[in-house]
Amino acid sequence: MGCHQSKQERDVVGSTAAGGGGGVRAKHSRALGHRAERVTVTPQDDLTSELVQHTRVADISAVFAFHDVIGTGHFGCVKKATSLKSGKEWAIKVVKLDNEVDRDALRNEIDILRRLHHPHIVRVLASYEDAEHMYMVMQLCKGKELYEHVYKDRRAFSENDIRRLIRALLRAIAFLHSNNITHRDLKLENLLLENAENPASLKLCDFGLSTRFRRGEKLQKSLGTIDYVAPEVLDGEYNEKCDLWSVGVICYELLTGVSPFHAPTVDETMGKIFDGVLVFEDATWKHFSPQAITFVKSLVKEDVDARLSAEQALGHKWLQDLDAGEADNERLRSNKRLLLTNMLSFSRCRKMKQTALLSVALGVSEDHIHQEMAAEVFHSMDHAKKGTLTRDEFCHSMVECGITKEDASELFTRINQSKTGQINFLEFIAAVMDQRDIGQNTIKEAFGLLDGEKTGRLSIVGLQDVFKNSLVAEEVQEMIASADKGGDGFVDFDEFRAMFQPTSPLPAIAERVTETSVDMGSSSSVGGGSSVFNEPTAAAQVQVAVVDAKEPPTPENAEAAEPDAAKKATTEPAANGVAASVAGSEAAWSTTTERTDTTAEPL
Repeated sequence: MGCHQSKQERDVVGSTAAGGGGGVRAKHSRALGHRAERVTVTPQDDLTSELVQHTRVADISAVFAFHDVIGTGHFGCVKKATSLKSGKEWAIKVVKLDNEVDRDALRNEIDILRRLHHPHIVRVLASYEDAEHMYMVMQLCKGKELYEHVYKDRRAFSENDIRRLIRALLRAIAFLHSNNITHRDLKLENLLLENAENPASLKLCDFGLSTRFRRGEKLQKSLGTIDYVAPEVLDGEYNEKCDLWSVGVICYELLTGVSPFHAPTVDETMGKIFDGVLVFEDATWKHFSPQAITFVKSLVKEDVDARLSAEQALGHKWLQDLDAGEADNERLRSNKRLLLTNMLSFSRCRKMKQTALLSVALGVSEDHIHQEMAAEVFHSMDHAKKGTLTRDEFCHSMVECGITKEDASELFTRINQSKTGQINFLEFIAAVMDQRDIGQNTIKEAFGLLDGEKTGRLSIVGLQDVFKNSLVAEEVQEMIASADKGGDGFVDFDEFRAMFQPTSPLPAIAERVTETSVDMGSSSSVGGGSSVFNEPTAAAQVQVAVVDAKEPPTPENAEAAEPDAAKKATTEPAANGVAASVAGSEAAWSTTTERTDTTAEPL
């Protein structure tokens, strides 16, 4: 299942040049190097990273139907594919195992991406390996690469759209850097749009040259695409701020339609980079604000210490003006209250269902979960711009929605399934999605992700294999027991599917969330401050069934009528409040969560 094509796309598109002799460059042109340093610092696995499994199969065509090549790069190619089990479409990167450079790059990319959950980073679902190839299954972004928009379609983005694109990119970079990861190959080819008409749907991809770094230490290997690399990368001594130079080049390119340092030869391009001269006198710049120019200059700056960090760049006036123009506090508060209702439903689910919802969130399509709204709320809660939600950030926003700080803290603990002390975007999506909208194909895919033994049923041994580093034996045993209605020690697909009857918040809770006080900044909840986690009564459960015709009463809801059962179903160990530590040991591919699939059961 190789990449059958005559050559990589290298044709120069167009001939327009502007400012300082910059020009139109070829796609994927002139890479400095392909082999990244071996990863030397690896964070501890958690529940969300272990969901992304590596499976050996005898025949990948029994799992996916492959279609056309939709992308090429430094490492292998990307094909559109359809899951034979669920019918869902994915993008799959394919590399040959006998190509050591490509193989190692993809292993590095998988190891990094399986731990990253962010609105503006492409999601990876799983990886596979057969006798000849390795495969990485990713979300399919149908809005194309920004390279195609700029150089093929000659699309002229408005300044506001460019600001939205750059803000999304910087949010992703700030998240990477807060996790001690630098991308090192930022360029238009590696920026995808989920929706061609929505700049906020931007996704960063291709982490083959990415690496983890230690604070205060310099990286030395010169890697990247020459038109975007910072001068210190060429000198062989740099840090994560090399990514910010690339963001500045990308911004210039989006504004003008040309690459600022492009020249006929690599040596000439390097000379321009070392000179660091950007020309803004061209007539093109008359159409843009002065803040756009100062923004680009603040990033394309030779002095690394004076160059803005990702967090500082997000605070630049050019982007802050965008925030002010989009401010709609009442709409945002309304969306928060809506999502809070779903969070409260999630908090009442048993551990097995919460984990299942996490696997659903990994594989569900983004239009299905209204991710644009969810991402907007998530970003509004992320005051530190780190790409995750701390307990304080989460509680502050939830108190604004009308619940007590104590209840908000308890809700945080239940949503933070990875127990890292920070809610990542995957956990957030699992908690805020409307459970009534989850379709059968999505449930099938989620079941496949949890079926570690690929036997068509979930077992204690299989779940322990999937979550070997994040769940203890007692947790796994309780999870299986809670869904095993047949009492045979296993959870088959019908039992798994039965869990997805929605769990509503109690009517009193829903009323409290929707009828919040006019003063949304109040720290006291409506309703006298009683806990939203009080034990539900049988009468309340009957009321839920009557009020919500979409949700018939289920065994899970009925169990909540009994105080002991409800307490057992909703009480989870408190999060330890400490972020996962970064181990100093060398990462080995053999330690990645892996399983062998001799039956080639599709996802």
